[in-house]
Amino acid sequence: MRNANLSPLTDLPSSRWQMPIHPEMYRDRHPHLTEEEQELMQQYATAPASFMTGGRARNVLHRLERFEAPFMDIVHLTSPMDTTVTAARRYLFAWMVRTERVFWAWPKEIWVEAIQHAPGAKHASGTRFWMLLLAYLFCDMLYVGTATAYWPMAETIFGRELAEAEVNKVRTQLLAIGYAGDQRKEGRLRWITAFCMLVNRNPLVETFSAQLLGTVDELLSDISGAGHTQGRWALLRLQTALCYLGALDEPVLLEMSQHKTADLPSRWQNDPTVDPAWLAWVCAFYEQTPSYDERRRRQMCYSLLMAGRWLKRYHPEVREPADWNEALAAAYVTYTCQAKLGDLLLPANTRSLHFQHIPQQLSPRTIDGCLIFMRSFFSHLQRRTYTVNGKQRPKLQLTWLPHEAFRTPDTVLAACQPNPKDIAEDAWFKLIWAACTLTKDKLHAHSRNPQYPLAYYRAAALIWVSAARRSDEIRRLNVGCVRREWAPEMRDEHDVSIELAEELCYLRIPTNKMRGEFYVPVPAYVADAIEVWESVRPPNQVALLDRKTHKPTQYLFQYRNDLMGEKFLNGSVIPLLCKLAGVSQTDVVGRITSHRARATTATWMHKMGMAPADIGKLLGHTDPLRSLPWYLREDKHRLGRVYRKANPLERYVAAILDTNAHARQEPCVFYYLSDGPDERPRMCGNPHFSRCIHQLQCIECEAFIDHEQAEAIEKREGAVLISVPIPLPPQMVAEWNEQDEAGSDGQPELEALPPPVLPGPAFHFNKKVPLRAAANAAEDLSERLAQVEAQLAKKQGKADRRSASLQALLKERTELQARLEAQEKGL
Repeated sequence: MRNANLSPLTDLPSSRWQMPIHPEMYRDRHPHLTEEEQELMQQYATAPASFMTGGRARNVLHRLERFEAPFMDIVHLTSPMDTTVTAARRYLFAWMVRTERVFWAWPKEIWVEAIQHAPGAKHASGTRFWMLLLAYLFCDMLYVGTATAYWPMAETIFGRELAEAEVNKVRTQLLAIGYAGDQRKEGRLRWITAFCMLVNRNPLVETFSAQLLGTVDELLSDISGAGHTQGRWALLRLQTALCYLGALDEPVLLEMSQHKTADLPSRWQNDPTVDPAWLAWVCAFYEQTPSYDERRRRQMCYSLLMAGRWLKRYHPEVREPADWNEALAAAYVTYTCQAKLGDLLLPANTRSLHFQHIPQQLSPRTIDGCLIFMRSFFSHLQRRTYTVNGKQRPKLQLTWLPHEAFRTPDTVLAACQPNPKDIAEDAWFKLIWAACTLTKDKLHAHSRNPQYPLAYYRAAALIWVSAARRSDEIRRLNVGCVRREWAPEMRDEHDVSIELAEELCYLRIPTNKMRGEFYVPVPAYVADAIEVWESVRPPNQVALLDRKTHKPTQYLFQYRNDLMGEKFLNGSVIPLLCKLAGVSQTDVVGRITSHRARATTATWMHKMGMAPADIGKLLGHTDPLRSLPWYLREDKHRLGRVYRKANPLERYVAAILDTNAHARQEPCVFYYLSDGPDERPRMCGNPHFSRCIHQLQCIECEAFIDHEQAEAIEKREGAVLISVPIPLPPQMVAEWNEQDEAGSDGQPELEALPPPVLPGPAFHFNKKVPLRAAANAAEDLSERLAQVEAQLAKKQGKADRRSASLQALLKERTELQARLEAQEKGL
């Protein structure tokens, strides 16, 4: 455990406060003990408590006055109990006897050991606390430890009112930028502020300097476990407040997330599995390729390092890009298509052992990405010059085409087909409802100490479920991103004032990877939630540099000077909504992530009739025809309905509707048949035309209408041309399928069936054929019923009851049985 030797880091005005005890106040500060003093201390420390009392104790302490006076002055700074004072005095005398030194002459090591063994570790009074004060006031030594009572020490030394006032200055600044004042974090802030006061030997926060913060940060590094993490968190918050107070011009300590990792090229130099010459080209590509952002270049270079490891393992003679040829490129493509995860990882990589136990092939998308990176790398080397190891290298001259040599195999591309990962409709609607009904009670039931206010969570959740945005676009929304179209003077097409509930709201989307800023529509309740959050968002926050535009930006989801974390949606918002909605965070597709909302919204909008081009605009795509298949899942039911309309077996038949005949309750619908040899129209007047087996090849029954009558019907007043859906009878389709299976030997069984019986003489248009009598009709019905029974027996065991042809036969059998029963009764 480290301890600090302190000296004033700043000059302090004496008008505000002064140290309660100065060592100079005591005249006899000789560092050594006499033999008599040691004997008296030994006697006092070892005598029974009941023996060393009253006059006997006073006599001993009078002779030890030069030690008793400073000790009691320390004790009187607190509110002691007599028994506690006696125990502490005995503890102090015992340590002085053991070390044969006066306590103000103890070195740091003795003080640390004495304090660590003292009882009362977490009390603001007692042996340990007084030992801390003695070390601090007489030896300028501050003990550093997790449970050290720094705040009581600061109150005791600097005064409670002054210490509290200085902490309030810090707290006020932090509250202004969004830090909540919960009790646990208040304790951390008090602890670190008091620690800084004691290290500075000055309680005024205006005197805290960058040097002080650096010293405190070093002292905290010796505290292990959660104490170091919590202490540094509080120190960073204190630094933020000091910047706003003007005590610091700029932060001197960085968040762990802001600590820039070592320069990537310098880290890569230590990779022994890659040839230095190839590694130099990779570093040059990373540093000198401006056409990609840093993240894209880093991904490409990691893939190039894998290629370098492959070269050193299997082709060590190839050290530079110029050494590649078409055969080597083909070998690399073959290896990539057959590689397993973790093949070329360093043994020190934490994932290497996992992949050894669970070997997996590279996914088609990963294979395609590796080959894309290789094509891009060699293409850049052909188009521009690079400085490698301090030497200017010319453009790469190749006798082969990288785009052809590193081309992704067709089988891999076929496996990379779009597979939209939309969320099931029922689960999605539950998530939307959970976002719309999020309350403070529900938030605190999920998280006892939420990281952000309720308005922050509600705005983020509603944008996610309604706007179909990427997580990065949600994170980078600017303050004032909502635009409202409504105005009091707005009128609709009927010159009626538009109600406020009918307003149109738009969300300004920041620059993304495909295009610049643009607007998308959002519901009014989403705009309201955003504006509520803007009204409570801490205003005193610094503008952060946008990673896309490189301009200072006030972000909508900026809190405590920090931008929304990259994992906030997936790690906080979505688990919260899933828990409230009673939806599992993992479905058949995988985990519900922020990006799946885009596919879900696109699929739903398409189902509701939105054009693909408009869906592409909503998603922010520049080429919707190419990108939409990755988001838009085709509705199989909608495809079935479209197919049914286009299916030639689900045909539409043209017909004439005679409205005047309909009014007179006469035959009024006449179906067109195929034209005759002279290309003149022919018709059928049977109202049961849809059930007729001969509708495609008419046998000219009594309902047949020749061309002369058909032309006359077309010329009738009130005749209207209509289109009627007439599907082929299922039994016809079933017979054709059976004929296809039987081949040319199959014999048609339906040609001999009679057409449906006419309802009455009014439908007898073909006078060349006599109207079938009732008796004949009964015979026809019986004959037809026997044929239906035979077809049903034939299908028994070959088709289930969902078969359309089977259902049609069952329905027809029921109708035939009812009509025969009615005729027998004379109805």
